[in-house]
Amino acid sequence: MPRIYCQVLHRPDRVTFLWSDGTAAFEPYHLTGDAFERLNTLASEAKDRLDELVASEAEPPREAIQELARLGHQLYLTIFAPAGDDLRAWFGAAAGQPGSLDLEILSDAPATVPWSVVYDRQPDGEEWRHFWGVKHN
Repeated sequence: MPRIYCQVLHRPDRVTFLWSDGTAAFEPYHLTGDAFERLNTLASEAKDRLDELVASEAEPPREAIQELARLGHQLYLTIFAPAGDDLRAWFGAAAGQPGSLDLEILSDAPATVPWSVVYDRQPDGEEWRHFWGVKHN
């Protein structure tokens, strides 16, 4: 089973990502300025939607799950945007191997980003299957 680590370092004006698989690592990159604000806004919105879904005793409406998937995909795009296609391709190749991907997020502010709702593809009608919290260990 492939294992990927992502170290996330939060600072007042930026967040830094360091991705590795134990043998290879990508150059650290930062979200600053508008991208940093976008990450914080999307993370807050996603946490609010997730809290609403969890608090409800009823089966969540499909539209609510689709909205959470949309927010999760925007988080994914925002997180990976500065790193470019190489990192997305590397991550996609690891995630596409047989078995589950063992994804470990190491953060100095773990409650900042709701990692379980990150969604690594355009929502397609099979919303639950592609949330990182469902898809990866």
